[in-house]
Amino acid sequence: MTQASQLAPESSTYGLRREVLSPMETLAPSISSIAPTTTPVATIPLVCALAGNGTWLAYVLASLAILLVTVCISKFARYSASPGSLYTYTVKIMAPAVSAASAWSLLLAYIATGANVIGGFYHYGNVLLRDATGHGTSAVFLALLVTAISTWIAWRDVKSSARVILWIEAISVSLILIVVIFVLARTGFHLDREQLHLRGMTGSGPPRRCRPPAGRRTKPAAFTIARSG
Repeated sequence: MTQASQLAPESSTYGLRREVLSPMETLAPSISSIAPTTTPVATIPLVCALAGNGTWLAYVLASLAILLVTVCISKFARYSASPGSLYTYTVKIMAPAVSAASAWSLLLAYIATGANVIGGFYHYGNVLLRDATGHGTSAVFLALLVTAISTWIAWRDVKSSARVILWIEAISVSLILIVVIFVLARTGFHLDREQLHLRGMTGSGPPRRCRPPAGRRTKPAAFTIARSG
């Protein structure tokens, strides 16, 4: 009985220390996964190029889907919290094939996210270096550098890693908001009524491309980013 009581706390915590992170630090990885700094410069232009005037509707539907998934996860998290994340929940109530698919999906999502972050770092790092010095550097060097720094911070202390995530996201979002405020102050706010009426949108077939409110065509931001590389 004594041995069982001693093993119970260890198994219930999965070998992890309890109450190490504050609620905000626990929320940091979720905020980072949403990528609030990448969405304005990459995701929105790509969605806009595909959905046209239905971009806002696509985001509304996607937000509702995410909200439903979040509600389901929160119900499970009230009874069980573990490092296994979604895999732990699916393996308890679904067939082994479904839980295996969930585990592989999570692994591929983590790998793709890491590759995306590394690629964005060496691309924009070279852009900044060329603007500042006129010369770039090796993409392999920058990729290894950011990987080594990220690995060291995460291995050294999870608390420091969470705080670094929060500070990076806070500074980045603040800079983006400052740029948006300056642009609105310079050009003014324009309401694109074509998007509100979903003009040019159909249930099937290619949608219309995005157009700026003033009616003047410009290159999508994603195309500009690709050409700058």
